[in-house]
Amino acid sequence: VSRAFRTDHTEHVVSPEEFERAFWSVQRHAGEPIGDPAFIPLLCLARRTREKVTVVLSGEGADELFGGYGRYVDVLGRHDEPTPEAAARYLEACAYFVADAPLAVGLTAGLTGPDTRAALAARLTAPDAGRDLLDRMLRFDLDTWIPDDLLVKADRMGMAHSLEVRVPFLDVPLLEHVFALPARLKIVRGTRRRLFGGDEETWRVKHLLKEIARPLLPAKVVDREKMGFPVPVRRLLKGPLRSLAREVLAESDLEAAGILDPAHVRRLVDRFLQEGKSSWPVWSLLCFELWRRAWRDELAAAP
Repeated sequence: VSRAFRTDHTEHVVSPEEFERAFWSVQRHAGEPIGDPAFIPLLCLARRTREKVTVVLSGEGADELFGGYGRYVDVLGRHDEPTPEAAARYLEACAYFVADAPLAVGLTAGLTGPDTRAALAARLTAPDAGRDLLDRMLRFDLDTWIPDDLLVKADRMGMAHSLEVRVPFLDVPLLEHVFALPARLKIVRGTRRRLFGGDEETWRVKHLLKEIARPLLPAKVVDREKMGFPVPVRRLLKGPLRSLAREVLAESDLEAAGILDPAHVRRLVDRFLQEGKSSWPVWSLLCFELWRRAWRDELAAAP
């Protein structure tokens, strides 16, 4: 991209030490418990970017408008209609916790209980929820994922370093126009010949946006797989953040706070450290507890 447009691009490698410092800072700047690991490199990126500029453009909303997530394909590959089974599969693809995990005292049922799941599923299956299954999933993310995660992330991590992050894909006229377009333009279903015979199903996500970008960008950029803003959560929890997770999620501290179930949290942490499973629940619990401690200390210091 830099060669194509003759622009100067800067790469910044986040060290484990910088990551851990930013991990603590995110919980203070976010103002609420946040389990999305991309908040952390975004905070580091905002700090570096603010050294040069005060306003940036970001791509939030493109995946939700044009159909860029693999979870859409996961559901469409198994369901054609917005049935309760399709809604359940989509919610499962979005969830960090299993529904019956007794993580908290008087909290888990409200987060993952049947009433909550039924209310979310109803938003996907209601008659006025959208024209087809993909349209309903896109609208669901527009109503939930974008305002509750992506825009929170962009705004608060940017403002932590006085950086204004603008989101042109969420411009209202553009949003209204793209949502009125048929789903077949956004995710294209096809087949291709296997090397040793037979056909296999293929899915081309974000098809329309890729075709708009094709005359402007090198083909290998347009056709590469989605990269996102990945964070190696499992590797971090097994390595640089291992001792932090053990310390922050210690049973004695959790018991004193009286919010999380200490015994179940210990079993989750032990299972992860021994078998490498349950990394997302452990990560989310670590984020929650860091947030609680950060604001506990803030409140204790207030006059």
